[in-house]
Amino acid sequence: MGGSNPIRIQSMTNTATQDTEASVAQAKRIVDAGGEYVRLTAQGIKEAENLMNINIGLRQDGYMVPLVADIHFNPKVADVAAQYVEKVRINPGNYVDAALSSIWSIPMRNMPRSCRRYTTALSPSLISARRTILPSASA
Repeated sequence: MGGSNPIRIQSMTNTATQDTEASVAQAKRIVDAGGEYVRLTAQGIKEAENLMNINIGLRQDGYMVPLVADIHFNPKVADVAAQYVEKVRINPGNYVDAALSSIWSIPMRNMPRSCRRYTTALSPSLISARRTILPSASA
């Protein structure tokens, strides 16, 4: 990002992620309008699992657009979504607790402990994503 890299166009669907047909149709409209990335929200495991069907529906019709899953609050949902999309967007603060969701709310004296908590909370998801991208990668 930045520098001499091109600006990329993205948009997010506003369909229910469980509605495969509507999500695929809207993702196609985004691509046809010039979108280079399509974001979908996955509120729970069922929605994350349905990303597979959305991915298949798009690929079957020749739409090879990278899919991005927006995940909030649940690392297990991110682990499932990572199997079916090219990118998973998270808010790391949501993975630890609400009190630590903003770097500005963390006193400097607590920063090392807070960073360790984030690392502990995110590590399983990062390892899962790495295995998805690089199946031979070890933990």
